[in-house]
Amino acid sequence: MGHAILIIEDEEVLGRNMLHYLQRAGFEAQLAATAQEGLALYESMQPDAVVLDYHLPDIDGLAELRATTMAELSQVLERIRALDRQARVVMLTGHGSIELAVQAMRAGSVDFLTKPVALSQLKLRLEQAIASARQDSALRYYRQRDAQIADMPGLIGESPPMLALRGTLTQLLNAEAQLRD
Repeated sequence: MGHAILIIEDEEVLGRNMLHYLQRAGFEAQLAATAQEGLALYESMQPDAVVLDYHLPDIDGLAELRATTMAELSQVLERIRALDRQARVVMLTGHGSIELAVQAMRAGSVDFLTKPVALSQLKLRLEQAIASARQDSALRYYRQRDAQIADMPGLIGESPPMLALRGTLTQLLNAEAQLRD
């Protein structure tokens, strides 16, 4: 089974082309034409990555900083990141600029592409984002496991029986961690 991709794109032809291309490439892709539809789909499908158009009919993909409340970022990318801090979002826009790309990356986007986008390039960027998520997950796991092993201060020594005991405890901790995931 392929990775799940949510496409939030209001340009019907481009959205359908991305959807069909990714499905043929083995992804489980779904398409939303508005931000609200995309957010609802995100919650139900929990995708591995999202392709998010910057300018949507009902809301912009990125928040614009307001003079009244600079900290209030309540647009689509921020809402997705609020649902899932590990979300992998690739921003897509027809009006690309360096400033917009920097703003997207600061807001939590993992990549930024401009239209017209080569579908093979989009696929590559999505694969990289998903691989990065897997690496981050493995890194968190190993850091947590190492911290748990380090929390065995009562086990002193490097003799074969102590090493065997540490190995057994490590296996138990790993099995417990897998049950929680």
